[in-house]
Amino acid sequence: MFFYTDLESWYAECVECSYRYNLVDKANSVEALSQSEKDAPPEDKP
Repeated sequence: MFFYTDLESWYAECVECSYRYNLVDKANSVEALSQSEKDAPPEDKP
């Protein structure tokens, strides 16, 4: 993996296949998922 940044965001890119994704978008989606789990009511377990 190769990591780089531009003026807007951070990216990760696979050296072999050139697949690229935005790390900030990933971090925001993980943070939102984590927050929704905290806000969810606890499950009743018998």
